[in-house]
Amino acid sequence: AVNLTTSFRYRKVNRRFKMVSREKKASFMERFSGLITKYDKIILVDADNVSSRQMGLIRKSLRGHAELIMGKNTIMRKVLRTHVAEKPQLAELIPQLAGNLG
Repeated sequence: AVNLTTSFRYRKVNRRFKMVSREKKASFMERFSGLITKYDKIILVDADNVSSRQMGLIRKSLRGHAELIMGKNTIMRKVLRTHVAEKPQLAELIPQLAGNLG
C-alpha cells in the first residue's frame, strides 16, 4: 500500500521550497542591480579558504564604507549583462565570475 498523504506532503513542501528559492534569487538580483547603479566601483574578491569568522570580521570592518555580497555567479552575470549598456566597463567583469567570489 502506498501512503498518498506522505507523497503529497513531500510535493507540497518541495513546491513551496522552490518558490522561496525563486523569491530569494529575485531579491538578490534586485539588490545587486541597485548596488550597481548606486556605486561607481566594483571589486571582486576571492573567498577560497576564508573562514566564516574571518568573513564576519571583514563584513564588520567594511560596514559603513562598502558592501560585501556573495551570490550565485550565474545570477551575478545575468545582472551585470543587463547593466552593460549603461556601464560598458562591467563587461570586463563577466568572464572573471568563476569560483568562490564576492
